[in-house]
Amino acid sequence: IVIITPESVVNKMFRTFLDWLQGLYLLERFIFNKCYTLLDNIAEFRPKMR
Repeated sequence: IVIITPESVVNKMFRTFLDWLQGLYLLERFIFNKCYTLLDNIAEFRPKMR
């Protein structure tokens, strides 16, 4: 289980980590939780995702 923030998805280092996990057959599935979308209207919330 890998738990991350949405900002991590846009990080090249994280994508490299996912490639590594997949190469070792350790990555089985992704589960995205969108509960943070309730806060999307607040300008200060996760500015990297805008």
